Formats: sequence, C-alpha cells, structure tokens
Amino acid sequence: MKRLKNPMGFIRYLNRRIVSAGLLLSLISLLSFATLAYHTQIAKNDTLRVNIAGKQRMLLEQSLMYAYRAVSLDTVSDVRQAQRLLSNNLSQLMASHQILLEGGPNNKPNKVTNRRLQALFYAVGVDAFDGTQRTGRVEGNKGAEAGQGIDQALRQFVERLTVIALANPAQLPNADAIYQLDLSVNPGLLNKLDQAVKEYEYIGEEHTRQIWLVSSLSTLVSLLVLLLVHRLLLRPYLQQFQNSLQSHEVMLENSRDLVLVCNLAGEVIDFNNNARQELDIKDGERYGIQQWGIPLPERELEDEDVSRDPIRKTLHLKSNTACECEIRFSLVPLYKTNYLAIFITDISHHVRQQNELLLERELAQASQQKAELANRAKADFLASVSHEFRTPLNIIMGFAELMNEDVSLPDEYQMFAQEIMQSGQHLIQLVNNVLEYGQIESGKLECNISTEPLYPLIKQVTDLMSREAHKLNVTLDNCCSEDLPSIQVDAVFIKQVFVNLLSNAIKYNRPDGWIRLSADVSEGWVTCYVKDSGFGVQCGPDQDIFQIFVRGKNANSNLSGSGLGLSICKHMINQMGGEIGYSSEPGKGSCFWFRLPMT
Repeated sequence: MKRLKNPMGFIRYLNRRIVSAGLLLSLISLLSFATLAYHTQIAKNDTLRVNIAGKQRMLLEQSLMYAYRAVSLDTVSDVRQAQRLLSNNLSQLMASHQILLEGGPNNKPNKVTNRRLQALFYAVGVDAFDGTQRTGRVEGNKGAEAGQGIDQALRQFVERLTVIALANPAQLPNADAIYQLDLSVNPGLLNKLDQAVKEYEYIGEEHTRQIWLVSSLSTLVSLLVLLLVHRLLLRPYLQQFQNSLQSHEVMLENSRDLVLVCNLAGEVIDFNNNARQELDIKDGERYGIQQWGIPLPERELEDEDVSRDPIRKTLHLKSNTACECEIRFSLVPLYKTNYLAIFITDISHHVRQQNELLLERELAQASQQKAELANRAKADFLASVSHEFRTPLNIIMGFAELMNEDVSLPDEYQMFAQEIMQSGQHLIQLVNNVLEYGQIESGKLECNISTEPLYPLIKQVTDLMSREAHKLNVTLDNCCSEDLPSIQVDAVFIKQVFVNLLSNAIKYNRPDGWIRLSADVSEGWVTCYVKDSGFGVQCGPDQDIFQIFVRGKNANSNLSGSGLGLSICKHMINQMGGEIGYSSEPGKGSCFWFRLPMT
C-alpha cells in the first residue's frame, strides 16, 4: 500500500469525502421527504374524498327531508324557506359530486378513479378477458335503478328535487310523490354511495401502504448508501491512514536520530525511544529542551522555513559523554496550534571521518607539491645535462666529419669516422627527445599557433630527410599537392612531427624500401599520411604506442631508440587541436597519420 506522505492533506481529503457523503445522504433525505410530503398530500386528499363522499349521503337525505317539509307545510313563507334550504342543499350536493368526478380547485383533492369507481359512478364495467369496456348493470343491484350509475341517478334525483325547489307553492306535489322519489334512491343510490365511501377508504389504505413502503425503502437506501460510503470511501483510506501512522511510529521508534516534539515554549511533549535512552528522560517529569543545551530557532517559530537551518551543537549524551550533533527543526502545524519537531543526529563519526579525509587531502597535496618540485628539478637537470652533452658531441661530430672528408686517411679510419658520426647523430637525437620531453613535463613547451602554408613546411622536411633516406637506400616520395591550404598550426611543432614520423619510417624500413608522404582535405580537416614499406608495428592489446617508453615490435626492433618520439608527436598534435593514429599490417608496412583543423 502506498505510504501517505502528507497526513494533513489526507485529513483534508477525508473531510471532503465526509462532506460529499453527507451531501449525498442529505440529497437522499430531501428526496425521501419530498416523496413523503407528496404521499402525505395524497393521504389528505384521500381523507377529504372520504369525507365528501360521506357528506353526499348526508346531503341526499337532508334534501329528501327538506322536500317532505316543503310539501307538508301550510304557510307560503314556511314553504319558501324549505324550498331555499332544499335548493342550497342540492347545490352543495352537486358541487361535492363534481369534486369527486373532476377534482377540486387547485387539484385539492385531485381526481382519482379505478375500475370499481367507474362501475359505481357510470355503471361501466371492464371485461376480465379482453379488457374492452361494456355498459351494463352492476352486479348486486336489482331493479331499474340498479342499472344506473351514481352520476346518472344522482343527476336525475337532483333534477326532480330542483323542480320542487323552484315550483310555485300552490303547485307542489303531494307527499306520495316525495315518497316515491325516496324509494327510488333508497336503498339503491344510498348503497352505491356507501360503496363509493368504502372504495375511497380502500384507496386511502392503499396509499397509506405505499407511504410506509416508500418510507421503508428510503430508510433502507439511506442505510445502504451510508454502508457503501463507509466501506468504499472512508474505510480504505482510514485503514491506509492508520497503517501510515503505524509505519511512521515504527520508523521514529527505530530511528537512530533523537526525535523530540515540543511546544513553541520548548516544553517537551513527546519523544522516541532513542531520545528517552540518550537524554535519560523519565516518565512523569517535565523537561525543556534548554536544559540539554538545545536552543530554540532564532527566527519566528510560525515560519515554516525553520527546518532549513540545521545547527551543530556539542551535547552530552548517555552513550557518549560529549559528541558533536546536528540539530534540525521542523514546524508541525496542527489545528489551532503549532508544535516543533526536533531531530538530533550524532555526527561525531562523520566529523572524525571528515577530519581524517582533510588530513589525507593535505598530505596528498604536500606529496603532490613535492613530486612537482622533484619533477621540475628533474626537468631542469635534463635541460642542463642535455646542454652539456651538446657541446662535446658537436666537437666530436665536427672532427668525425673532417676525418671522413680527408681522402689521405686509410679506408679503415674513414669507416671508423662514419661510425662515430652515426653514433653521435643518435646521441644528438636522443638528447633532443629527452630535452623536449622534459619541457613537456615542466609545461615549458609552448604552442604558438599561426597561419602557415602547409606545402612549404612539408617541402622543407622532405628535403631535410631525403639525405638520411638516401644513406639507407630508402626512397622518400612527396606526393602532396602544392595547392594544400594554409592551416592554423605551430610551424616548429608540425615540422618536428614530420621529422619524427619520417625518421621512424626510415629507421625501421627494409633495404631498398620506400616512404610516401601524402595529404588530403575533407570537411574542414587536413589529414597527412606517412606510409612506408617496412616490417609493420606490433603492439600488445593493453599497450598504446603513443605512450612514453612504449616501442612496437618488428623485424628490426633491435635498433636503438628512446621510445619518446611518438609520445612527443601526440602531445604536439593535441596541443594544435588535432588527432593522431596509425594502421599497420605485420610484414607489409605501416601508415601513420594525423589530422589538423583548417581553422
């Protein structure tokens, strides 16, 4: 389960869920109340209809009584009064009858009907098989009046009594006519009115049962929604929150840090086990962080940035008398109050390690400085020795050339003079290489870049090295085009690179061999090639021929050499921003190349 990183945010989220659940329950309750109010109004209408139906029966009997009174009285005034009462009574009877049929004003009560009421009011029945309407007599009623509905019988009754109510007192019928009218409605019409009252009461009972059903369903739905809200919305997140709190508690209790929680005045409220042991905290006693030498943050405690300013302090802990500690503060905002969380980390071991590393670094720097001084002294020594070597070597080479040119000397002495010249030349080259390498190590070999035409430089070098190649019967061919562009190089460096590569090609070539020097231009680079017909170069997989003192193996590798020439070439090419490499096939020769940018 994903751990909660922000309990306060979760609590706000949980509050939103609770509010949503409350709004949902409120909506269900409002719907339930609206439904109950609707059915309550229906119940009131049912009661009103029952009362109106009962009142119809009473008005009908009162109308008969007023009719009897009108035909029985002698004085005209009494007859008129009885006719008025009869007329008023008939108006109420028709009004109540109209309300039952069409509904009252403002739909109170509303119109209601069913098959039984249709049969009672209009003598219309519904066939149980095909659902078609049929007009006929209602079962259980006998006589001619039984074939009429309440509506037709009541209207006929009202019409006949209306004639009496409006007739001249001298022309009123006798009591026998009223008696016959009474027999026409009693018991037929009165029984039907009683049946209508019972039917309205039955409809009211049905509506009452519906009200109870709706109430039960509303209560059940509310309970179900409440259960779903708890199981789906609240319970998983509450369980997750509980698990997160437990995991936080386990982490705090098993943390190596000392954790204290205090109020803004510094009074300790809570702590973990490590703090209890190291600070010797006892239950039931009050502690303040100041008694352990822990200061409160200097800035305002309401500022949440207090956690960004850890401080270092020497504290006296139980396991270590005095140790260097790092103290971090973090504001804990809660409802209506803030607390301060203090994290104390023993960094004595880290401080010791840092001091040891600092000491080792100082010793390493001192050793490096000594090595640089020794290297500089070595370079100075090599430069001095190289200079001292040059003077006697030049004298020896001079006398050897004089002896070689003296034709009066025997051939044996001239051969000795040639050997002296070759050995001296080798020593001069070795001294030059050592001197250049010393300058490279000491950083005194400076690269002075300038725009130089490439072909004249190549021509100078080939003219210089042709004599050496001719001595060893090696053909040196300059295959470079005179149209080569000018490039940004150090002229001394580029000539030295050519001299070293051509010297190696001449020295390690086979008799009657050849050397071809070529160049091409491509994509802003000038690439030069020195290809020979020698015996090739062989190096181990972990060897780089351009490293210092590394020499490749070939058929004439017994020739003397310092192993510095190619490493000097690589350094010079790198100084000019170029690259150097080679390809070789044992027994067939080698091709050394380097390339330099044109700008």
